[in-house]
Amino acid sequence: MAEKLWEPDSEFKERTTLFEYLHWLEKERKLDFKDYHELWKWSVTSLEDFWRSIWEFFDIKGKSAQRILEKREMPYTRWFLGAELNFAENVLCGRNSSDDKIALFSFSESQPPRSFTWGELRRKALSFAAALNQAGVKAGDVVAAYSTNTPDTLFAFLGAALIEAMWTSVPLEFGAHAAIQRLSQLNPKIIFTQLSYSYNGKLFDKSQDVERVKERTNPQMVVVMDDQEFGKGFTSIKEFLKVGQISHQLP
Repeated sequence: MAEKLWEPDSEFKERTTLFEYLHWLEKERKLDFKDYHELWKWSVTSLEDFWRSIWEFFDIKGKSAQRILEKREMPYTRWFLGAELNFAENVLCGRNSSDDKIALFSFSESQPPRSFTWGELRRKALSFAAALNQAGVKAGDVVAAYSTNTPDTLFAFLGAALIEAMWTSVPLEFGAHAAIQRLSQLNPKIIFTQLSYSYNGKLFDKSQDVERVKERTNPQMVVVMDDQEFGKGFTSIKEFLKVGQISHQLP
């Protein structure tokens, strides 16, 4: 038998979500599991009960399922029949997301480390959602990013998801041809982008690639998220977020 390298102590275990879930099951479902193996066995034999408890324990926002499982034959069964939910709403209103708790850390070569609380993350997402809505983006429209993974890219994604737009992204490291091939299939209404990025101490100018992507995909708006000068036909992130008032609310 392999040597056990580490085991959490009782204090550590009692701080885990799993420990909280076990107590919730005991209180709400009158289920008492002696150890993890018993819980696991129940989870794979009582599938409907287990997954319904997960929905309720994590307080998933949305329309509850009429049925948890269509049939037990895999892999073609369907789960949570009739359920509807918004991903961004559940991310932003999830457990342990109090306003002052840190939700996001950001590290970059070109900027000092930054952090954002859940309260800040919600406000940012709502601002982007309101600006997208004011720009004419509706449910089912495509919003794209040709950018690096920055906080603003995340805010734009969450804002798009809140208003039920479809999101797609292409790394800024891609050349114009590859980005055009990807984005031209989707006809994005708005593209969020940057004009440069840093890697290993070197600055890469992407302004010409961004211009080509704009010309070939013909979006309604291209929003530049970094603080560089840009030509006609682009919108700065500051100008974009000035449009409209926050018109979306989270529970």
